Amino acid sequence: MKIIRTENEYEAALKRVEAIMDLDSPSNDELDEMELLVLLIEKYEAEHYPISAPDPVEYLKFIMEKDGLTKKDLAKYIGNLSKVSEVLSYKVKLSLNMIQNLHEGLDIPLDVLSQAYGKKKESQGKYPAEYYGCFNELVKRDYFPGFNGTLNEAKRQKDELLETLINGYTIGEQCYCRKTKNAKIDHFALFAWQCRIKQLLSSEQLPDFKKDKLPKTFLRDVAKLSYYTDGCKLVKEHLNKFGIHFIILKHLPKTNLDGAVFMFHSHPVVALTLRHNREDNFWFTLLHELAHVILHLKDENTSFFDDTADEKKGSIEDIEKQANKEAQNALFPSQIWNQYRSGNDTVSDLSNKLQVAPSIIAGRIRFEAQDYQYYSNVTHKNDIREKLGV
Repeated sequence: MKIIRTENEYEAALKRVEAIMDLDSPSNDELDEMELLVLLIEKYEAEHYPISAPDPVEYLKFIMEKDGLTKKDLAKYIGNLSKVSEVLSYKVKLSLNMIQNLHEGLDIPLDVLSQAYGKKKESQGKYPAEYYGCFNELVKRDYFPGFNGTLNEAKRQKDELLETLINGYTIGEQCYCRKTKNAKIDHFALFAWQCRIKQLLSSEQLPDFKKDKLPKTFLRDVAKLSYYTDGCKLVKEHLNKFGIHFIILKHLPKTNLDGAVFMFHSHPVVALTLRHNREDNFWFTLLHELAHVILHLKDENTSFFDDTADEKKGSIEDIEKQANKEAQNALFPSQIWNQYRSGNDTVSDLSNKLQVAPSIIAGRIRFEAQDYQYYSNVTHKNDIREKLGV
């Protein structure tokens, strides 16, 4: 492994990191390789596509907006309400004690809080510093329709470009199922990804969504689409008929995102990333998000972002367990599944009984056994990205 010096080497490194992230069970050597590549990528980006370091006060304001915190909430970390006001207006700098309290209490990185700063300058941009963290990636992903310039040209127009993407939306409550412990989630990246989806769906016309009119067999009917060879291609049309948007958009770095659900103009949006290129993960994530639509989605201010990757049982919050249970019941009706456990049916037999894809059966067996080498020839047989043209 060597220092990245060219754009081609940079792109190759990004692809290699993605390839390792897509693995079900990467080895320790592969994880070490990914960690080193990320460091090399960050070094190359810092040299070739620099973004101003985050301003501690602007970052703190971003955290307040994202988490719905008030000045009173910050007082226990900074001292008192008067001191909070002075810090937020740049009249008083953060002390070492404040920095330590904010780091431990709100999980704000020490390197951000320790940045030298003064009165905010216009050149830093109109948005909080956190909004610029993934800007380079947004440019590369064509998040700004109509812009065809270089990355440096984009940076000179960063506020105008971000304004077209954000389009007046604000970061609402982000309910995130974080399965990867100690993972640092880029909440603005989640928001930017969500804004891009709204942009892409803005002209899509659907019938009214009425939750109380959904058939009782709604989730089970969606699950049965998996039984068909190209069932994944039927999902969008099927959901659209019920007033539900369906879209696939690749996840952004530092989001660990498999799927999400939120309201947009009175219609639920179910969005998947295909972060894991497996048919069983596609169907489970889809049913998990639809379960959120039925059980938890109430208004346009709340968004559910999910990491549904296989992990040990009991590691997630109750609201996610509820969505998981509904998804599992739709894919594996308990009476038939329990009979399978005590019988001699093959994966193929059970697939026919449940009318779901064999890969889904194999994925459930792997999860219950906590052995992800088991049945890998079945779970990896179909390339879901290729099927959906992603």
